[in-house]
Amino acid sequence: MVVVSGDVVQANPEFAPSRWVYAVAGILGVACVEAAMVPLWNLLTLVDRLDVFSGRAVRWVDAIIACAAVEAALVLFVTLYGGLAHAEYRDPASGAYVDVALGAPGVVLLGAVGLLLLAAFVLLMLVMRSLLKNGRAKAIRFSTLDGICEALECQPGDVLEWVEE
Repeated sequence: MVVVSGDVVQANPEFAPSRWVYAVAGILGVACVEAAMVPLWNLLTLVDRLDVFSGRAVRWVDAIIACAAVEAALVLFVTLYGGLAHAEYRDPASGAYVDVALGAPGVVLLGAVGLLLLAAFVLLMLVMRSLLKNGRAKAIRFSTLDGICEALECQPGDVLEWVEE
């Protein structure tokens, strides 16, 4: 990110004041996406173990939501900075000072689209969290039931009850 921002400043020196702002925002954005991979991997592990309706799953979904919220805040910052930031630039050829918008064309539009996508993702994760928190198991494997009955030395009717929905 730092190298790319340096290349942009070298090609367009008028963007020099925004070099570190975009570089830091880019680094934080990549770090946030990478940080979200840890809870995502743990959530997928719970799915593989058929333990997705446990309280641990809700905790991992909360971590993913937090990463998405931080990412949305970064996108909002970059969008506002790109749309509103200005700086004075001294043109070396003429020596005149020029007011320069520091945002690239389309930054506001791309930021708005990014924010809408992140909002949709966060809402989807909130629905998933609610389903995980309020979900009930609708089935049990016979091997699991057999293991429970063997450990408790009982019959399936002793641990299961049929309830009409």
